[in-house]
Amino acid sequence: MRIHFVGIKGVGMGNLAIFLKLMGEEVQGSDVKGKFPTDPLLAKYGIKVFEEFSKENLRGVDKVIFTGAHQGVRNPEVVWAKKQGIPVFHFSEFIGREVLPEFKIKVAVAGTHGKTTTSSLVVWSLLKLNKPLGYLVGAPFFNKTIEGVGFTGKEVFVLEADEYAKSSPVDTTPKFFEYKNLDYILLPTLDFDHPDVYKDERATILAFEKFLTLNPNAIVIYNLEDPNLAELMGRIKNKKFSYGRGDRADVRIGGVEFSPKLTKFSLHLFGNRVSFEIELFGYHNVLNSTAVITLLYLLNNRLEEIGEALKGFSGADRRLEFKGRLKDKLVFDDYAHHPTEIKATMDALRKAFPEKKILLIFQPHTFSRTFALKEKFILALQEADRIILLPIFPSAREKPQEFNISSKQLVEMLVKKGKKAKLANSFEEAAKIAKESQDIDIILTAGAGDVYKCLNYFNG
Repeated sequence: MRIHFVGIKGVGMGNLAIFLKLMGEEVQGSDVKGKFPTDPLLAKYGIKVFEEFSKENLRGVDKVIFTGAHQGVRNPEVVWAKKQGIPVFHFSEFIGREVLPEFKIKVAVAGTHGKTTTSSLVVWSLLKLNKPLGYLVGAPFFNKTIEGVGFTGKEVFVLEADEYAKSSPVDTTPKFFEYKNLDYILLPTLDFDHPDVYKDERATILAFEKFLTLNPNAIVIYNLEDPNLAELMGRIKNKKFSYGRGDRADVRIGGVEFSPKLTKFSLHLFGNRVSFEIELFGYHNVLNSTAVITLLYLLNNRLEEIGEALKGFSGADRRLEFKGRLKDKLVFDDYAHHPTEIKATMDALRKAFPEKKILLIFQPHTFSRTFALKEKFILALQEADRIILLPIFPSAREKPQEFNISSKQLVEMLVKKGKKAKLANSFEEAAKIAKESQDIDIILTAGAGDVYKCLNYFNG
């Protein structure tokens, strides 16, 4: 069977293509020209990629998979395939209908923030525990060298359950509605995001509520410190376990110690008091790790094994990733593109390096998000000692002229609040300002676009 991917260079699509190749399927795909993070992996597995969209690419194809990118259902390949009677699946439909039923235990990590780090840590731990599994993580790599996709057996499947729309604005059905008959659902956060899909925070919460009702037999492991999750779980009938600080949590977090290399914490876990160490920064990663520990315990792993399995995990690509030094400055890169994520990332660096000054190079992601969360962005960005803002990275699905927002406006708002903020119109300019900043110890690039390209100019 030959399976064709429309937009194969996207991280999720590329990983699924590789996953199916590992499962023994013949796969190929098409995309636009240009360099993508998935290119080396697709080449490694010998997957053919057409760098244009054409019906000629679909000769001999048995199934077609697409996402909301590249016109979604309006993509010429998708349109032609449907006319020819070739079965066409959205990315999430294919996983829900064709992949999940193949596995004995199905684990989904949902939530608006923390999915990739949490799911990567689940996979890392299960691999060290020698569990036969398949997995799809939302990054090309984690721990620098481990691919974000793999297949070693059909005992467990781990995936990120994304709440974004299938093909906005044509089809605003959340992707994770396709994931049913799950056994475990991990929920680290629930926040308002994707204003191009969800009207407000309430609409987001209701989508998660429906996702859970579609999986009535799933055991839910959730963050009690998240007020939206705490409120939602009062209405959910699933069997569930909470984690967090305080006596109300089923799994209680004790003393936490931060350092530049390790984070130590203790848990009261089903009658046991156990200490753990992780090689991750920030309290948000203590919470993420606690979710993973709880899952591993419910999967009948011994606490001693779990503690060992966590060791050595350094995170996923672009998740507070240490990139090296610029003379005497430490350089980190992060995917943070939402005010909550920016604050969590800044808090993590502050706790690990309490005496150091931080310069944040931030690239806002989408006009709709920047406009809807403008005030929250201003509060979050103020956590840095210096701020450099790049132009907003747009989505192909939105019209910038419909939103009265720009990075220049954000800079002006920050300056009025007494912050040292500047606008940079290019990666080179941002890197130049950063290199010339004398009173800075840490440089953090952040955003879901291509802000990481600033790093290419640091050594120039």
